Amino acid sequence: MSFSLKNIKNEKGENLSPVLPDTVKNYLIDIDGTICDDVPNEEPERMGTCEPYPDALEILNKWYDEGHIITFFFCFVQIVHLNSESVYFFFHFHFNFKN
Repeated sequence: MSFSLKNIKNEKGENLSPVLPDTVKNYLIDIDGTICDDVPNEEPERMGTCEPYPDALEILNKWYDEGHIITFFFCFVQIVHLNSESVYFFFHFHFNFKN
């Protein structure tokens, strides 16, 4: 990613959370039912045989190449199975651990 977050302030001059440039979008996308068939959480092994929706693969990789942030919302088991097949979505891997 080659952009800088914009620092912003409220009307009191206090810092607010930084924002993305106007040209960059942050996409948060669920995997099953959005980029491939819906798979129940109780059957994660099926993720290994799911084919991605062709439009989803093309569009998401295009957005990634354009510099947008792609973050998948998923069960970790799902992504392991999905990536074990030769299907490659490019995305940004983020973890937010809180104690």
